Amino acid sequence: MSTTMKLYIEFIGSYSDQDQGTWCDTFRANVPIIVTGAVSSLGESYLNGGQDYRLYCALAGVRGDRTPLYAPRGLPSVVSRQIGKQLFVPVVEDATWTPLMSVVSVSEAKRKTEKGTAIFSVSRAGSFEEHRILDADIYGTSWLKLGEVEAALKHHDIKADEIPVPFSAILAAARRLEEGLGEDRVRLTFWFSG
Repeated sequence: MSTTMKLYIEFIGSYSDQDQGTWCDTFRANVPIIVTGAVSSLGESYLNGGQDYRLYCALAGVRGDRTPLYAPRGLPSVVSRQIGKQLFVPVVEDATWTPLMSVVSVSEAKRKTEKGTAIFSVSRAGSFEEHRILDADIYGTSWLKLGEVEAALKHHDIKADEIPVPFSAILAAARRLEEGLGEDRVRLTFWFSG
């Protein structure tokens, strides 16, 4: 079975408002992941950086025999709404009410999080909170700032002309965002499946 990487370019701030803060530290166990509009994503859906196992190994140690420069960190403690929609399933009182949407009951969510097979999150929109769990078959989940991506590629001796064209385009877009928003305001958040 082949492995694929799903990737989002996330950023803080906008060209008109550059004072919205910087990234939180790495994911902390047993702390809910916050899904918020304060973190934006370039696009509504994930990006495909091309299928290249050397790249996967350099970024997260996936499908390779070398140690990555940065071990996978898991999801950041704050993610964009786009990632929230992609990965997290809503938790509802009664999971039998809607066959058109994937939901999990409160009791099932508690069982899965206590067992360690799901991660809890809170989606905040004003005073409204929606509880969700990460209940997906993914691995190698991590995030890297642009400078860290470049250092990871260099650490694995991957030269610019060896990077898959789709991933080069993603890096170019991330660089442009960083030029406009400032250093440490752009990251790549990614995971693997398959």
